[in-house]
Amino acid sequence: AESITAKDEDDTSTATPAGYPRKYNVSIPGEEWMVYYDEANKREYFFEKISNRTQWHPPSQSRGREDVGAPVEYRSPRRMSRKEQYRKKMRKRRVVFLFVALCGVATYFHWQINHSQKTYPEAMKATLTDIQTYDWRGVVVSVKDQFEYTFTDRRLREETEKERERRERIEAEARARRAEEERKAREEEEKQRQEKLRAEQKAKEEAERRETEAQRIAEEEALQREREEAERHTMMAQKQETKRPWGCNLPFASAVRRRCRKPTKAKPVYDESDLLNSFLL
Repeated sequence: AESITAKDEDDTSTATPAGYPRKYNVSIPGEEWMVYYDEANKREYFFEKISNRTQWHPPSQSRGREDVGAPVEYRSPRRMSRKEQYRKKMRKRRVVFLFVALCGVATYFHWQINHSQKTYPEAMKATLTDIQTYDWRGVVVSVKDQFEYTFTDRRLREETEKERERRERIEAEARARRAEEERKAREEEEKQRQEKLRAEQKAKEEAERRETEAQRIAEEEALQREREEAERHTMMAQKQETKRPWGCNLPFASAVRRRCRKPTKAKPVYDESDLLNSFLL
């Protein structure tokens, strides 16, 4: 608040609380001012009833400015009785005692649950260590989450998000199943096509093998017939060559007839030299 002038200080110092509150006459249209006394600051202040404004200086000196430090309204000072002071003191003691009792109970249960094999001082030391190493940040996060779950729409938003993720997961799984079924169908179709191609190739190879085998057998039969025909012709030629006419059986027929020379030479009936020698002797 702004400092007041010496005249104002003299006025407030000479004022007594007995004359407060009182009406303050000022020629400002639309405003009705009252004067109150503030015992905390030992000075009077001015209150406008219509706009609920308060200020330290009189309305004629304020020139439209409002002091922030002025009291909002006048309240008569009230001292607490001894009974109320005693109740307040006992209330504080009960709160402290309850807090200490809760801490003791929590420590006892922590000792019995987590450190039952240790003595009480060792358990207290271990408890203090646990408290120092405890993840209080997680507790703060949990409390914050519970607060947001209770007083905001976070739970609804998370449930909506989970439902959306669940639907997306179901759709993704359905798409994956359809893709897997299509892949299996394509693999089965490709497998059947490959088997059909292999069967056709095998049938073609079998037909070619049979055709080749038939050609080979036909060629062998033809060669066999040719050989047999050649042998037959050879035998007939030999037989024809070795056939002896009856005139060739006479002695010295080969010397007379040219036709008998070859049969006689190939298959002589008798030795001509021996026969000649027999005649000469």
